[in-house]
Amino acid sequence: MAAGGSGGGPGGLSSSGPQPPPPPGNGAAAAACTNAPASPPGLTYNQCGAGNPAAAAGGPGSAGAAPALGGAGGPLQREPVYNWQATKPTVQERFAFLFNNEVLSDVHFLVGKGRGSQRIPAHRFVLAVGSAVFDAMFNGGMATTSTEIELPDVEPAAFLALLNINRFQQVESRWGYSGTSDRIRFSVNKRIFVVGFGLYGSIHGPTDYQVNIQIIHTDSNTVLGQNDTGFSCDGSSSTFRVMFKEPVEILPNVSYTACATLKGPDSHYGTKGLRKVIHESPTTGAKTCFTFCYAAGNNNGTSVEDGQIPEIIFYT
Repeated sequence: MAAGGSGGGPGGLSSSGPQPPPPPGNGAAAAACTNAPASPPGLTYNQCGAGNPAAAAGGPGSAGAAPALGGAGGPLQREPVYNWQATKPTVQERFAFLFNNEVLSDVHFLVGKGRGSQRIPAHRFVLAVGSAVFDAMFNGGMATTSTEIELPDVEPAAFLALLNINRFQQVESRWGYSGTSDRIRFSVNKRIFVVGFGLYGSIHGPTDYQVNIQIIHTDSNTVLGQNDTGFSCDGSSSTFRVMFKEPVEILPNVSYTACATLKGPDSHYGTKGLRKVIHESPTTGAKTCFTFCYAAGNNNGTSVEDGQIPEIIFYT
């Protein structure tokens, strides 16, 4: 049987035929956005506004509804954060907190090209302390005074030393789309920051997709991070990265829902999914354990066993 969300097939499986394409280490930055102090038990809001219901574009999200594509809702509001040092007693913890964080940032790196580019906040002092190269860049005889540094030939993932896990063991075709979100629930055994997803692309050759991605706090149904973006694929069964505007903090042993709403032709999809995936650091041996489970409701057929959202891209 063929696979996909349109065409009347069961779940995410589709009997539709081919559709036409739609129209046209360590991180060098310096930590992901933290959280506003007032939050429901077990939930922390991303301080940059992505997870704050009062600041997030479009207000609270609904895990059961497909978000509209196209960037409606306006820019996220940024609120200042004070006394964040109170929960981070050591200098090491405070420096870690500043990694990829707008708090106190005084320089930005524009990394990558086109849709895959990212604007990454950093801190001159932190970078200069950790690297003689950055010390020379910011404080040497030919020091730059620019507040934005362009690195078009560097991949954002490499710049941030990102990690990723893939929950599927095999790839099949085809998976269809009719405006319904693909969703999967997950939890992690330690605090991490999710910066994006890896998604499958078209089975019909090079194609562009539009996509809305979200991370939702499952119990409160609050959208913690979202982005209206897109990606270009080459027709292979590889995964293609889509990134959030801001990193999303994920707390240990809390249930979250990963959500992707794609607009485009039938794609590849994953099978033989794993309920538990462990990433082990090759340098420290530290283990990050992801546990996946079914997201109740209409999810275009995506489940633990089959579907979309094969990869979660993160850093610790």
